[in-house]
Amino acid sequence: MESELIKERKVLTKEEKAVRTEMLKQSRAAFNGSSFLCDSCDVWLSPSTGRFSCMVCVDYDVCLECMIKGVHPTHALARLTDAETLIPSDNGTTVKVGDVFESKPRFVTTSNVVPTNTSNC
Repeated sequence: MESELIKERKVLTKEEKAVRTEMLKQSRAAFNGSSFLCDSCDVWLSPSTGRFSCMVCVDYDVCLECMIKGVHPTHALARLTDAETLIPSDNGTTVKVGDVFESKPRFVTTSNVVPTNTSNC
């Protein structure tokens, strides 16, 4: 199975590698040294590509282009611009994304929420 996945990967040109390296740097700079890939198209997430984090799934982020395409339509997505983005915390206050472990937000939950199917994550 793994060898099949490797065969499907596109060989990047020198220019494409340079662009991806720059995008990786932007992602790390925006999120306090952490970097994030779009779980749909594998582009590095930064303020220029957008970062939209699923509020239901544990670890699912997409770029603006994929969000517009509707690649994850059944769950709410939160826009995270950089490590300074404010998110609600469990105790009713707000914290910066960069202050949360690995820049992954933990959203306020309520006891009467019915879990949804997360099999498409």
